[in-house]
Amino acid sequence: MRDVTEIAEEFSSIVPRDKLLSLFEDANELSARYVIVSLKLKDRTLRYLKGVNVIFTYLPHISKVMNVNIEFLISKDVSARDFLTRHYKELVGLGGSVAIGDDGISVFLKLGLRNCRRKLEDLIRKVVRIIEGIDLRDEVHFEYVGSRFIHYE
Repeated sequence: MRDVTEIAEEFSSIVPRDKLLSLFEDANELSARYVIVSLKLKDRTLRYLKGVNVIFTYLPHISKVMNVNIEFLISKDVSARDFLTRHYKELVGLGGSVAIGDDGISVFLKLGLRNCRRKLEDLIRKVVRIIEGIDLRDEVHFEYVGSRFIHYE
């Protein structure tokens, strides 16, 4: 487990530290077990990767983060045949799980609790290489889109 202040500091280049701490305070008030931060990648060359959700497993009132996971939101415009024959095996090979829905495909991967920022960038580069077929050469930039909470385990 890690204290929310440590997590907020580590993610401060993505979401302002005070904003993330405020989200965890809101989670305390709601007794929420999950804090989900939605991000968009600032890269105009991406066609299929529509966004990223960072999912914090949280212990409300104790102010500890138990785990950090990431959800990649992939457009429904990816052909099902291409996804199943080419992308699926590689994504699962990264240790991920895949959910397919009406609005697109979600790929879930664990970030853990240490070096989250670096792991997040590494995973984004790998997923972009798999799904988009391109290498991101520059630093990955994010735009905060919003947040939500889940109250149950």
